[in-house]
Amino acid sequence: MSPRAPHLCGRASCLERVPAGTTYCDEHAPRWHKRPDQERPDTGRAEHMRVREQVLERDNRQCQLRLDRCIGIATELDHIISKADGGPTSVENGTSACRPCHQRRSAQQGGRAAAELRRSRALQEDPAVRRAMEARRTQKRRTQNRRTQKPPPEEWSPSVIRTKPPGW
Repeated sequence: MSPRAPHLCGRASCLERVPAGTTYCDEHAPRWHKRPDQERPDTGRAEHMRVREQVLERDNRQCQLRLDRCIGIATELDHIISKADGGPTSVENGTSACRPCHQRRSAQQGGRAAAELRRSRALQEDPAVRRAMEARRTQKRRTQNRRTQKPPPEEWSPSVIRTKPPGW
């Protein structure tokens, strides 16, 4: 029987050929696939399970994230500083989370990482895109600042301002 032929990378836009038995080229492989010292994520390893139990006990099995659709009962360990950013699997870097909150936070972190990657590639490629992105970022900051501004003090309320001071 002859060996299987190489095929295209599993990423739709990539035209690089990969050997049989692999799905992605080195550029598109998930991060944990790229590390030769680790064949799979460490979520099933004894150290991770030990830290997970310690964190769950510390937080009384209550979800600490409390995002939308939180069920309150924590069953998972969430890394405060993500593994992708170099955060260790330790009790100090862990917090208890229910499955919906953990999934949502992980998706948000993945979305931020993907957006940052797109942004950095665009900045490297075209100066016009760089200016447009800076303008959009500035506008977004201004909008956020308006939303987070504190309301004026009570003495500045329209009813107080419209009234005439005594003696007028």
